[in-house]
Amino acid sequence: MTPGSDAPRAPTRPPPIAFGLTVAVTGHRGEGLGDPAAAAAALDAVLTMVAASARTLHAREAAVFAAVPPALVLLSALAEGADQIAAERAIALGFGLHAILPFAQTRYRTDFADPASAVTFEQLLAQSERVVELPGLRDTAATAYALAGRALVAHADILIAVWDGEPARGAGGTGEVVEHALRRGMPVIHVPSEGEGAVRLIWSGHDPHITHSHHHDISAFPLDAANLDRLLTTLLAPPGDAVERAHLRLYLREPERRWRWRLGYPLLFAVVGLAPRWRLRAPPYRSGAEDGDIVEAYAWADGLAAHLAQTYRSGHVFNFAFGALAVLLGLTGLVVPSVKLPLACAELAAIVAFVLNTRIGVSREWHRRWLDYRQLAERLRPMSCLAALGLAQPDFRAREHVAWRWVDWYAAGVWRAHGLKSHAVAGTIADLAAAVSASEIVPQIDYNRASASRIHALDHRLHTTGTAVFLLSCLSCTGFIVAFVAAHAWTVAHAPVFVGLSAGLPAIGTALFGIRVQGEFAATAARSAATADRLAVIAASLASETRSLSRVADLAEAGARAMLSDLGAWRLSNEQRRLQLP
Repeated sequence: MTPGSDAPRAPTRPPPIAFGLTVAVTGHRGEGLGDPAAAAAALDAVLTMVAASARTLHAREAAVFAAVPPALVLLSALAEGADQIAAERAIALGFGLHAILPFAQTRYRTDFADPASAVTFEQLLAQSERVVELPGLRDTAATAYALAGRALVAHADILIAVWDGEPARGAGGTGEVVEHALRRGMPVIHVPSEGEGAVRLIWSGHDPHITHSHHHDISAFPLDAANLDRLLTTLLAPPGDAVERAHLRLYLREPERRWRWRLGYPLLFAVVGLAPRWRLRAPPYRSGAEDGDIVEAYAWADGLAAHLAQTYRSGHVFNFAFGALAVLLGLTGLVVPSVKLPLACAELAAIVAFVLNTRIGVSREWHRRWLDYRQLAERLRPMSCLAALGLAQPDFRAREHVAWRWVDWYAAGVWRAHGLKSHAVAGTIADLAAAVSASEIVPQIDYNRASASRIHALDHRLHTTGTAVFLLSCLSCTGFIVAFVAAHAWTVAHAPVFVGLSAGLPAIGTALFGIRVQGEFAATAARSAATADRLAVIAASLASETRSLSRVADLAEAGARAMLSDLGAWRLSNEQRRLQLP
């Protein structure tokens, strides 16, 4: 269906993750490669083992992935030597080939002094399914190759390095790419460039609680079937925990929830004099955008999170409001005894209503689903911007240091499925920095500042209203005491009225206080303001520090981390605030 079409759409669900594995290659060339025939044999063996292990894993976990064949991809800069050898072997083994070029194609062709390598480059380029051209410059070739190495790491799951094991001897070399990959937490398959010695698997995931400063500090293991299966299972399979898998299955069954019938939370804004944001019917989740895999996945997570946020928050408002209503109905029976039975029935109905509301909310996991889906949406939000830069990436490697949840797995799967899109990273560095700021950073600054202002106003007005209600309660008690002394008989005759006021007003004030505590509005406003301030610093840097594409990518990643940091603090504060009885 084309964007904007009014044609009816079949019922849909969140997009499942397609099984895929992307392997990048880096390595020496020329004399540094040693024996090319030995390197070719070693690379063939490694790629064969990786392909077999990946397909075995897919067969074992097929039920959690999309019903499409597994996609195996080799990512290469197509430089002479190890890059071209690996590309040729990968194509022969059924891998797709994606190319990341440090320069525009016309410039890169001039880098091949060997005519045979130049011919091989052209052949491999023609067989590449996707090609990204980075904006490298002729007079800074080392920097261009360094950018290409960073892009390889950004879009791959595993790095194969045909490498002599020595530290980096300059920008853009194999050693630097390996060190960058290991710092990012990426597993590296080390193929000795001399053609001698065992192939090793180097991965910080073997020591997840230790921060490593150098590759020599990281445990290395033989590349055998057991270690490779463990690695691919960790990288590609959803969490083994049964509860996490159940949460994933539930998410993948979620239908579009366009109607938002629970309006308690918007009504709360109206009650305190703030303009409520009514959205009884939400827009379609599927946008029809060309960048569909990320955009559609985000639209689903964001739409479901927004629906559940309003549902859960309205559930809290409902519980406290009906709790106060039950108290008021009971007290009214004292003031108007002639209708005590109907009021008692209404009081019972109010109690049953908030008990049932709580039971439904708990059983349907409004709270947990809201937190999970919002966390997923915010992980997906910056991906399109990061992908457009070619060498930036989301911060997924932290999974080695924290529990790997279904949300993290799904987000990583969306990034993997998106992969590289053929394009040239064009424009000046200043233009790219401005595009990142305009598309991702500035909108989030505006959103967080507006949200902080609005939530702060809600918290302040709830506080002011609650305080006023308790002051009225104090005045009522004071009036009763004065009346009891000055007009004792009249006061005794109207005692139920005073009892109703002295108990009913605190019930209303307590309900307002409970809504404030459960909503944690003051802390939420403070976090939003702090996030806006952090992002404003990044936006200022993007506007003034435009030295390199690498710097722009660093700042884009910093912006994504700032938003995720706020999200982590938000989740921790809300984790224990489940729907409960007032």
